[in-house]
Amino acid sequence: MFDIKKRLSLSFLGEGWDDCYLEFRPALVREMAELANLKPEDDADAINIVNKGIDFLKGKFISGKALRGGKKVNVTKDDLNDFPIDVINECFGVFSGEIEKKK
Repeated sequence: MFDIKKRLSLSFLGEGWDDCYLEFRPALVREMAELANLKPEDDADAINIVNKGIDFLKGKFISGKALRGGKKVNVTKDDLNDFPIDVINECFGVFSGEIEKKK
């Protein structure tokens, strides 16, 4: 695999978040196709799909920085569960090329 990193700036979260980010390994075409084919049939199935999405992000996670208690801290893959859903949605935007690439 190539040495490619996908970075999501968390500056959209507001004041103090300018230097915060989440960094991931890129998704392969077949992985995105598998995710795109997941269709919930009921509420329990929808929860299962959300969990699969979070597990996918955890598997691609490299590193990150975030604000906690007013201080910048390192983010681990398990911390992804503590972010609001809008951040998780933005993470998937990184894989689909919807997010501006930033260094």
